[in-house]
Amino acid sequence: MTKKSLCSEVDKSVDKSVLLTQREYDIYFLLVAGSLAQVIVAKRLSISRQAVSKVVQKLLILGLIKPIKKHTTPIQYRATFLSPVVSTSEKKSSPVLSTSERTLRKKARVVKDKKTGKIKHWRRKKIDLSKRDYDTVVSLAGKRVKICRVHGIGYTSTIIHPPMEDVPWKPSKKGLKGVEQYDFKTELPDIGPVTFRRQKSAQYDELIIWMPERWFFEWELEEGEKLLEEAVWKARKWFQNKFKTYLGIPLQYRKPKYAFEIVDPLMKRFVHEKGTLDVVTSDGIVEMDESKKPHPEIEFPSIRQARAYASEADRLLGLEMRMDRVERSIDKLTTLVEKQIEFNEQIQESLGMTKELNKKKEEENQDKMFS
Repeated sequence: MTKKSLCSEVDKSVDKSVLLTQREYDIYFLLVAGSLAQVIVAKRLSISRQAVSKVVQKLLILGLIKPIKKHTTPIQYRATFLSPVVSTSEKKSSPVLSTSERTLRKKARVVKDKKTGKIKHWRRKKIDLSKRDYDTVVSLAGKRVKICRVHGIGYTSTIIHPPMEDVPWKPSKKGLKGVEQYDFKTELPDIGPVTFRRQKSAQYDELIIWMPERWFFEWELEEGEKLLEEAVWKARKWFQNKFKTYLGIPLQYRKPKYAFEIVDPLMKRFVHEKGTLDVVTSDGIVEMDESKKPHPEIEFPSIRQARAYASEADRLLGLEMRMDRVERSIDKLTTLVEKQIEFNEQIQESLGMTKELNKKKEEENQDKMFS
């Protein structure tokens, strides 16, 4: 295969797409369409293995690919189809990832001798670069992309048939009066840490599924609710099959909150001094607090408000452009009106001159008649 690009055409009609450079798109194409290992991709494109690994880490953070099986060698990837991927030759349009030293620096862990307790050496801990958090900064065409932290995701299902297998329940510390509460925490693949809570009373027996927090970029918020519901259904199915029980349809137990990091210095200082600030809206209460230290947040009660907040810069820019067009149209209309008034005055003057000429002609005709 030559070094010629694998995709020469760019689909300009794709909306809300993630733009990659031509080289990044070639690597993405071979990983997903060809299911090739990183070493083979490097040979096909005649580039280094480290260059391919760097692009793969970027694609993982952007949520464009995910491993088919994590513990296989070599690792194969598949597309998430979360957002359309478009290739472009303009580097400035490609998402640029940058992380703070807190994320990139390898954390040292002390290794001590069990018998003597003396320090043997320092072991460097590997950092998961595909993990998203507020330390991950993504800029697109020079503009920082906001990242949304969705938390407090809880769904409830009625326990129609009790579990036939033993569930390693643990009594909940925060129990309700007259209600038995038990928790079971586990790590599910492709989902993360999930907490199953059983609430049992004389009137009902239900299972509450508490999902882990999720991180979404601006281009993923459109599919955010759908992705959360799919994860809840997977967790419910896993619990049913694991412990031989039958659950009802999962319903929302509590509305999740959509949080963004506050980056404005004045707003950060205000939140730091006041602690919390609540604003009542039509969708619920918007909160600003420091619950996620050291990153103060603004939390929205609905995904509609989260999408609006994430795209406020683009909407304001679009509004400014429309206002400019309106102002230019008003200026043109004013100029046309002035010209029309001037033209009407000229017509009036010409009509007045015509009347005077006619009057003079009539007087001349009368003089001729009398003479």
